Amino acid sequence: MTAPDRESVASPAYEYGRILGAMKAGFEQMLQQIGAGFNAAYRQGTSRPLSLEERERLSEARYRARIRAEREAGRRCAMSWRKRGLIAFGCAGLTWSAVVTLTAELMLMRILTLIFVIVLAFALGDECAP
Repeated sequence: MTAPDRESVASPAYEYGRILGAMKAGFEQMLQQIGAGFNAAYRQGTSRPLSLEERERLSEARYRARIRAEREAGRRCAMSWRKRGLIAFGCAGLTWSAVVTLTAELMLMRILTLIFVIVLAFALGDECAP
């Protein structure tokens, strides 16, 4: 048996490498063209300077949208602040009654109720979290 010559053994690997190299070059060229297209589109969209009237109109629209959003957030949180105020008032009353109570059992029950109300206040306070 004779050993296969070196050229015939290396040929498929060489061809495969050449194909992969051509594919890599094609992909790189495609990516460059896509990137150039994105860059051109970006420059085209931002190259036109805005007139003074357009800038003022956009600034006014952004300002009004921000004020409207703050007002809406305030309305949503108003109920939550009322709830928190009522809970704080209840906590103060429970604390005072726990201090004034003479029996330990009632004091313990009121302290446990106070802890429950405080936990409830924290649970309700998260309504307006950003």
